[in-house]
Amino acid sequence: MPKLFTLIEEVAKSTGCKMPLHVFLSNEVNAFVFYNNTLQSILFPTRKNLVVGLGLFVNTNTEEVKSIIAHEFGHFAQSSMKIGSVIYYLNTVMYDMAFQEDRWDAWLDKYFRGLNNLCRFGGWYGAIGQIVLFLLYHILVFVKDVLRWMYKFVNRSYYSLSRQMEFDADRVACSIVGKEMFVSAMIKVSFASVAESNAVALWRRLLSAGKYAPFYDV
Repeated sequence: MPKLFTLIEEVAKSTGCKMPLHVFLSNEVNAFVFYNNTLQSILFPTRKNLVVGLGLFVNTNTEEVKSIIAHEFGHFAQSSMKIGSVIYYLNTVMYDMAFQEDRWDAWLDKYFRGLNNLCRFGGWYGAIGQIVLFLLYHILVFVKDVLRWMYKFVNRSYYSLSRQMEFDADRVACSIVGKEMFVSAMIKVSFASVAESNAVALWRRLLSAGKYAPFYDV
């Protein structure tokens, strides 16, 4: 892997960015950056990690791989990644609160059932229980509706920011290796990704049908 690290160092120097904190290899036809601790990265300056998929080396040359790494270094230089991290967290939290059931929802269900039992006694206790149950239910519905509306707004902002960040990273890659080389890399990566998906689907069908070669014959 010395050549890969040499390539990464060249891109880091060209973009004026620091080297990644860690470089990881994966079996994907992809490359991406991430933080070790996203919450910490929002509050303090934190070096990013780089993941390079081995699938990128199947049908691309050195300059095309360099363009893909340069695209990721375009993200290294983006201070908006911190804003994107904040929006992503808000997006996730709002989705969970608006659309997913958690312990709070389970507790409310249990509490509502208790109020229903209380209401069966009738009289003042039953009337008060019905009023409390009615108010809690409609407050919960209102809060869920507000969160769903906020989620749609934050989600649009997140995807808009993500799209702009990708365009900016593309610009960085093109400035280092040239537009033609970057476009060529993107086309090859697209074909390789489709080939990978088809191969995985084929392997799964063969395995489910019990058709596989002995381990030592592979």
